[in-house]
Amino acid sequence: MSLRAPPFPGRRSVGAGTALAVSVAGFAALVSLAAIACGIAGIVIDRTQRDASGYVMTSPARSATSTYAIVSASYRGGASGDLLIPSELLGTIRVRVASAEPVFAGIGPVGAVDRYMAGVAHAGAGSLTGESIVTSVGGGAPASPPAAQRFWVATSAGAGTRTIDWAPRPSGWRIVVMNADASPGVSARVSVGARLPHLLTFSLAALGAGLVVILASAAGLRLTLGRMRRPG
Repeated sequence: MSLRAPPFPGRRSVGAGTALAVSVAGFAALVSLAAIACGIAGIVIDRTQRDASGYVMTSPARSATSTYAIVSASYRGGASGDLLIPSELLGTIRVRVASAEPVFAGIGPVGAVDRYMAGVAHAGAGSLTGESIVTSVGGGAPASPPAAQRFWVATSAGAGTRTIDWAPRPSGWRIVVMNADASPGVSARVSVGARLPHLLTFSLAALGAGLVVILASAAGLRLTLGRMRRPG
């Protein structure tokens, strides 16, 4: 006589289709939670972090170098480095530079800036809103002051707080901070931001989509588990 344990009543074995359905529902729930978190964060930023002019700005951070210039990483369409934001969300970009000494701040095409900086000692900054300088390039002094160059698309020069407003364009662009007289030893507090006119709309859409997906995932998971509990 063979002894065989009777099947557990009221349960079905989990098939490949059921396991796949549970996995898909779980993955969708994780994605929806991320969308909900992004939506809530965007709403909070939009409602609490805008200044009086409607810009969402980073906190001012000190950028300094003993060389002749601080040069940012390349901004393509405005979304890179300090602004890890899809270009669709960006409106006008604002760069704010504060210094007790007269400084020059400008935005120019990558190629033109690189030609101007060729052979000039400068610091390359991956982010203008942090304390660290990514690279330091050796060389001498620039051949002429920055204000004498004609390739800048937006500039501001002087002591105190200087502000540049720039509408993002295709191709690559760099932000450059120098002393107005092109002397070495640049020190300034820099903040970068953008108007982000569609931030609230995208945040609400992400929040709504995340809620819909997580509710659908929960309903699908409940249905799948309910079928597993039915008597075979």
